[in-house]
Amino acid sequence: MPSPTTKTILILGGGISGLQTAVSLLTSSPNNQTPQYRITLIAKYLPGDKNENYCSPWAGADLRSHASKPSASITEKRNGNEKEDKDRRLRKWEERTYRKWKSMIIEDEDEKKAKGMGIGLTPSIYYLGSTYHGSEIDEAGVWFEDVVGGYRELDVGLEENKLKGSLGEGVRKGVQFETLGGSIIRGEIETNEGLDGVVRGCRDMFAGEKTDILINCTGLSAAKFMEEKEAEKMFPVRGQVLLVKGETRVCKTFVGDLGERGDELLYVIPRPGSGRSVVGGVKETNNWNANPDHELSSRIIQRLKDIGWAEDLQNEKGEIEVLDTYVGFRPGRKGGARVEIEGMGVEGDDERDGKGKAKKIEGVYVIHNYGHASGGYQCSIGCAEEVVELVRGLE
Repeated sequence: MPSPTTKTILILGGGISGLQTAVSLLTSSPNNQTPQYRITLIAKYLPGDKNENYCSPWAGADLRSHASKPSASITEKRNGNEKEDKDRRLRKWEERTYRKWKSMIIEDEDEKKAKGMGIGLTPSIYYLGSTYHGSEIDEAGVWFEDVVGGYRELDVGLEENKLKGSLGEGVRKGVQFETLGGSIIRGEIETNEGLDGVVRGCRDMFAGEKTDILINCTGLSAAKFMEEKEAEKMFPVRGQVLLVKGETRVCKTFVGDLGERGDELLYVIPRPGSGRSVVGGVKETNNWNANPDHELSSRIIQRLKDIGWAEDLQNEKGEIEVLDTYVGFRPGRKGGARVEIEGMGVEGDDERDGKGKAKKIEGVYVIHNYGHASGGYQCSIGCAEEVVELVRGLE
């Protein structure tokens, strides 16, 4: 039985957000002190499962920030009198995650252990195509140049930095940096009775024991039980990647006009120590098709060859061996990820001004951590540590 001071916490969801939240809570107590929290994670899918609704195992899991620089992130609030940095929290999450993972690699005397965890420092090159106009990279570079190691801007006019084929024409920018690559109950909770029903279902699955806090890390499934206004913010972002033989030495990404569609991009990301790489990809908003697009797979492979990125992946016949194809639905959310206590907002939220009062659902506090789209890994530790602080604020 937990001690009277131990909080019993249920985490709903077994993706990267749920798993990292569990780890951060379990490791939040100082050394040699009694654990503050009794953690149970409830999930339908767990590592090792393959399902389009469980995309964490097939993510690229590199650092490619989705946050804009502070100068490009400032927006006026509705009253027009104050300005707000809309990506401030996102940059904080990404920076904290990067620094934590990097310290795990550098401080580990046995590099093999880090590779056994599936993380490693890899040179990464990020190319800005001629027609791309996202806010996370422009001719002035990226916001995280002082965070990552080995950052330098590439002269894309030099022969050694040029991309081959038609994709290399008109490249405006290239930057290089180092990137990163409790108890559990397997079960499914009924969602047709809203958030109240989910809390009851989790508690029933936990054999009716007292529960203090429920942490909602359900990704897209949150739309099934949140109130209508919140559910309407959720949308799938279909992704498709190929697991290929050969471990690329350099992580590379190209964003720009790839000809066929505006939602396709090109990247190759190593799986450290595995002899394999992940290549992709696509971001198709509101597409629920779980079947692999074989024409897209062919385009990805051909682009890798055309642009000159296939060297580490080709066999003696010049072919790239595809080991598997994965389709997954990233949890998109209008307004970005939701990391907050039910009933309370955060600073800068137009609809919840942060002055609300934490409310219990069925006698349980609920904390949300979902809607990270394709940034789940690179925000995971930063978001999980914010959840830890929210939990502490409820004590």
